[in-house]
Amino acid sequence: METPSPPTPTVATTPAAARATLVRLYEKSIRRFYLPGAALFAGSNSYDGRVWKVSEGSAANTPSVQLALRQLQLRGMKPPLDPAPIAQRWIAEQLPSAEYGDIAWMLWAEALGGVPNVAPLFDALRRRLPWRPSATMELSWVLSALCHAHAAATRSQPDAGASTGPEPDAVEKTARRVRDRLCGNHCGASGLFYPSSRRHGWLRRRRPEVSISSVSYAIHALALFGRTFDCGDSIEIAKRCADLLCRLQGPEGQWWWKYRVATGELAAEYPIYAVNQDGAMLLALEELERALGDHRYRDAIDRGILWLFQAREAGAPLVDEEQGVVWRGIEREGSAFRLMREMRSYHSGRSLYAHLAGEGEAPGA
Repeated sequence: METPSPPTPTVATTPAAARATLVRLYEKSIRRFYLPGAALFAGSNSYDGRVWKVSEGSAANTPSVQLALRQLQLRGMKPPLDPAPIAQRWIAEQLPSAEYGDIAWMLWAEALGGVPNVAPLFDALRRRLPWRPSATMELSWVLSALCHAHAAATRSQPDAGASTGPEPDAVEKTARRVRDRLCGNHCGASGLFYPSSRRHGWLRRRRPEVSISSVSYAIHALALFGRTFDCGDSIEIAKRCADLLCRLQGPEGQWWWKYRVATGELAAEYPIYAVNQDGAMLLALEELERALGDHRYRDAIDRGILWLFQAREAGAPLVDEEQGVVWRGIEREGSAFRLMREMRSYHSGRSLYAHLAGEGEAPGA
C-alpha cells in the first residue's frame, strides 16, 4: 500500500455533515478489510511509519462487520459485500469454536437479516453462555442480541404451520436471566457498573475501575431491553449511568477512558478510542433517547462525533478522508500524545451500524 501523506483535516461544519462523512468512510473501509479466501475480515490495517500492514482474518471481528452489512441491507442500501455467504461460512467454520460474545454479535446481525440463521445461533449462544456469566461488556452484547433475536422470533411465528425461528418465550426467558446478571454488576451509589462480578485479592473486592466500553454497551442493552419488554426499571438504570458519563464528558466532546465505580469519579482520561466516540456511545445514547422518547443527549452525541474531526491533543484529526481512514485513537506518552495509526475492522462495523440505526427503529425491524 502507498505511504500516506500527513493527515488532512476533513471539514465537518455540522454534526450531520460529520456523520455523512463517517458513514461514507466506514462503508468504503469494509471492502478493504475483506479477505475473500477465508470469508473473514482482517482484524486491522495499521501503518508503522513506512508501509501499511493488513492482519490476518479475524473470526471475532467479522460478526461486527456483518452487523453493518445487514443494517445497510435493512435500510435498502446496497452493502459493499453480500452478507449471506459470509454468515454461512462463519456459522459453518467458526461457530463451533466461537466465544459467546462473538456469537452474540453474529446473532444480532442475523436477527436483522431475517430468520433462518437465528435459531442455530441462539441455540449455540445458550450452550456457550457460562452458567453464571459475569462480564459486563459481554453480558451487554448478549442482551442486545437477544432483544433483536426476540423480535425476529416473534416475526417468524406464522398464522399456521411450523415456525422457522426459536420460540419467543425461550428467547425472552434467556434475556431476562442475562438482564438480571448484568444488573447485578450495577453500583447503586454511583450509577456505574463493575466490569464483572468477579472478586480479587484477599479482601475479595471487585475491580474498582471500569472502562467506558463496558458501561456504554450496558446502557444500550438495558435501554433496548426496557423498550423491548416494557421494563421501566432497566431504562432508569441506563439513564443514571448515561447522565453521569455526560456530566463527566470532556470539554471538547471526549468520552474519557476509565471511571471509579464506587464514587463515580473520573479515573483516567486517556487513551481515547474513536469507536467509543461515534460507535459505542452513539449507539447507547440514541437507543436511550428512543426509550425515553426525547433528544436529551443530542449535544453530548454531537460533540463526541465532532471531536474526531479535531482531536487537538494529538495535533491532527482522527478522520482523514483523503486516506480513507478513521484512526483508532490517541494515547498519552508522558506530556505528549500519539495518534494510533491503525484502523480495526470491528470499529468500522460497529460505528457504521450505530450511525445507521435510525430513530424510531424497533428491535430487529
